[in-house]
Amino acid sequence: MKFSAYFLIALAPAVALGQEPVAIHVDAAAKLGPYKPIFSYFGYDEPNYTYMKYGPKLVGELAALSYVPVYIRAHHLLCTGDGTTALKWGSTNAYTEDSSGKPVYDWKIVDRIIHTYIQATPNRLLRSASCSKPSQ
Repeated sequence: MKFSAYFLIALAPAVALGQEPVAIHVDAAAKLGPYKPIFSYFGYDEPNYTYMKYGPKLVGELAALSYVPVYIRAHHLLCTGDGTTALKWGSTNAYTEDSSGKPVYDWKIVDRIIHTYIQATPNRLLRSASCSKPSQ
């Protein structure tokens, strides 16, 4: 009953404005021509999963989905941390600071991620952003 009431309330503006109903018909059997992929970019937030148990297999499957080049965009490539995965976060420890505040760069985890991409597909698009993970 609640759903019906909300549905009617949502329709009220359309009825009030006197809009005509629209009918859309789709003939799924009709052929227009060959399928041409229009989207070959994949992105995700947890870059550490890239090199874990199923990561290389998934990257390879994404690359094999299309005959056009497939690009993978991993977020959080420059986040501080020990490489532990977390929902919606990644950590590569690429940048830290020593006790005097001088930058310390460690590319081991980032290299591991990129190496996985190179093995699966020669095309890769990396998106990185500097970030700090919220305290938990």
